[in-house]
Amino acid sequence: EFVWTAPRSGIVRVRLTSPSGDAGDWSFQMQATADDHGSSPHKATRIQLADPVAGGIEHSTDTDWFRVTLRAGELYRLNLQSSADRPLEVTIIDRNRSTELASDIVSPGELLEMDAAPMRSGAYRIRVRAVTDDASEVAPAPYTFSINDLRDDHGNIRVFASPIASGETVNGQLLSPLDQDWFRFNAVSGETRSFTLQGEDLAG
Repeated sequence: EFVWTAPRSGIVRVRLTSPSGDAGDWSFQMQATADDHGSSPHKATRIQLADPVAGGIEHSTDTDWFRVTLRAGELYRLNLQSSADRPLEVTIIDRNRSTELASDIVSPGELLEMDAAPMRSGAYRIRVRAVTDDASEVAPAPYTFSINDLRDDHGNIRVFASPIASGETVNGQLLSPLDQDWFRFNAVSGETRSFTLQGEDLAG
């Protein structure tokens, strides 16, 4: 048994031969395999932030694609719970579909937390696929996931820097290793400023 996904529309021909050259009887059956989500970027299933999404990798060559709108300067966390019996790879790809924003592999039955910090606003793609070398593997690999805005307290890129005034104390929190808190102020030539930072694992 093997599974094949059409790369484009059109007429396809199937040839049956005997590798050994021997004659013999055979039976052959072909059937369409239902797919729960789009199998290419331009057929990606549209999803909303914080909404739970259920899916399944139906066979070894199946890939599930999703589309979600993300904003520059925000921090997002994708949580994927695998119920599969083999590893799954999840990847967030930028709006040009050319650069991976984040990618990781979740082990069978485990929960994956993956953070992403987009530099540009727009539609991003999320790709889920099985990690296997067995092209004949057809057992379903179910999963559920959601992607959430972590509601960052300060801008994660310089264009969204928070204003700060002299003498003002600002509090904040770094939510993940990808989080950066940016601030801005007006400087005068020749003026000296001192900065004091307090926080666990931050000072120094």
